[in-house]
Amino acid sequence: MSILYKSSTYDTSSPAASVESGLVYNEMRLWGYSFGARVAYETAWQLEQIGETVSELVLLAPGSPQLPYVEPVSCDQIALFTSPAFLTILLSVFVHDIDTVLTADCLARVHSRADFFSFASAHFPAMDTALVEAIINVVSITYSPNYQIVLMDKPLRCPISVWRAAGDGSAFIDDGAVTGLQLRNHDLMVDHYAVLKPQGIAALQATGLMRSNKE
Repeated sequence: MSILYKSSTYDTSSPAASVESGLVYNEMRLWGYSFGARVAYETAWQLEQIGETVSELVLLAPGSPQLPYVEPVSCDQIALFTSPAFLTILLSVFVHDIDTVLTADCLARVHSRADFFSFASAHFPAMDTALVEAIINVVSITYSPNYQIVLMDKPLRCPISVWRAAGDGSAFIDDGAVTGLQLRNHDLMVDHYAVLKPQGIAALQATGLMRSNKE
């Protein structure tokens, strides 16, 4: 069985709740994309702690697009919503890309959570306001100190396949080999936002990691 985590909407304090209860699997292959890479790692670790077998952990684009700013690690709303790095990544979740013109406008206008909510609501009027709030909450959580993973404290027995997107910066898994993790590192020739789009899916199928629908 393969499970793909695309975001941090899962409760990482109880990952078994994300895996359908009441069923028995001989093995599990967990996938995590972008923010979901840490969720998948945490889930794999907790499953191994209760004796489950994870056959492989696949991390797709576990880093963020490389930016000319220092990314904050903070729960403080002022620190986050005045950070160019945080605002750039947060806006990119709505746009599915880094739009330089829109991002520059955002950085000039946004100085608080309320400012960003108004900015996003104005530029994406078709999006339900509850969804806008949910996305803001999810991305904010990923920058919290509580969301960071210390690999030395949570080693995995399963092999880990890391697929880095073109143009991405550092990721939480970078020091994995030093801590004894079984890492296999690969580079994808598509950028962060294209990994789960047709171009990225085709690239993953070409590597044999994903099967084509024709097979």
